[in-house]
Amino acid sequence: MIQEHLADGRHILIGDRKLFANVSGSAHAAPSVILLGGGGGTTSTWTEIQAAVSGFAPVLSYDRAGLGQSDAAREPQSLDEMLKDLLILIAEARLEPPFVLVGHSVGGLHARRLAETFPRDVAGIVLVDSSHDEQVWRLGAACPEILESEYGPIWRDADEMQRLGWLLDGARSTWRLDVPLIVIEHRRRGRTNPFPSLPEEIFLAFEDAWHEMQQDLATRSSLGELREAAHSGHGICSSQPELVVEAIRDILARR
Repeated sequence: MIQEHLADGRHILIGDRKLFANVSGSAHAAPSVILLGGGGGTTSTWTEIQAAVSGFAPVLSYDRAGLGQSDAAREPQSLDEMLKDLLILIAEARLEPPFVLVGHSVGGLHARRLAETFPRDVAGIVLVDSSHDEQVWRLGAACPEILESEYGPIWRDADEMQRLGWLLDGARSTWRLDVPLIVIEHRRRGRTNPFPSLPEEIFLAFEDAWHEMQQDLATRSSLGELREAAHSGHGICSSQPELVVEAIRDILARR
């Protein structure tokens, strides 16, 4: 049940918690676009993108539990628990499949899990500098300092990492879905090291590993392609939102 309407969105009751969602665009158009933010991302991450996309498609963005204007869950959530919240939001927003899933950073991991679970409901996917389900063990081997700075020591807790959807100990992703797929990665050449405390050689090892994972993601669909955000770091949604909007348009045009 929708509990409260706000100027730029609304709160939706999920059990004893409220999650904040922003739904806009034509209710009669299809497919609907679902925007999935990164680890600390909120609806504000998508402001420009949602405004543009709502001109040609229904679109949903939201704050995961404990972020932005959403209530925290009683206990830290697993990936599957976070996705259960999202499915309730989609139903309450009365958005019908098929969906175009747009995931930034770890939101890309969420998009892929949804696509694996409900393949018939997915019309296409846009991955924006997306996390890769192999990245914990890949980055742990190439540049563990990056993981330490991102997650703290918890990245070494295999059970916790698996609850969040990461593959461990050399396990390979088997995800495939033959729908239109566009992967947008950050500028990979000549970028300034955003981790000033880390030696340049470690940063370069990270960049190489990240690029390899973006390349791999683009091969997960026979209709996949890799694009580069030439003027962006990881925050492509803010620095070059037009590239994300263009990718969504391109996905819709291929249906």
